Amino acid sequence: MAVKDPRLALAQKRVQALDHLHQCTSRQAELIRQGDLDGLLALLQGEKQRALLLWGQIEKQWKTAAQDDRPWPDAGQHRLYREQVQRGHELLERIVHLEQQCQQHMHARRQELSAQMQQANRANQAAQAYTGQPQPASGQLDLLSDA
Repeated sequence: MAVKDPRLALAQKRVQALDHLHQCTSRQAELIRQGDLDGLLALLQGEKQRALLLWGQIEKQWKTAAQDDRPWPDAGQHRLYREQVQRGHELLERIVHLEQQCQQHMHARRQELSAQMQQANRANQAAQAYTGQPQPASGQLDLLSDA
């Protein structure tokens, strides 16, 4: 086989970066399901951030390389390149799907917490109605108090 074409090398590098990003996103989904916000924040601020930065750098190179229409040194490298491109597309689709699932799960969790907070607020207001006197608004005269 001839010297590896730089387009093939870049396609392989891109797949490696996307594979790592997919692993990070899978871990993110797991942490969200577990409700581990500390672990989630650590992942997002650390490993996933670095994976996204690396992928972004590779994507810039990828866009430039995609315009390279030189002939391939041999059919084998061209075949491997096409396989790597396909694998990259598949990984990217999986990542997007996982991110959408994470977003849906976080939205549902936010809705649950909002409902719980509203219920707790109503319970607190009811308890105050039974146990205490309402405080007058500022600037109003309180004719009911002994003070």
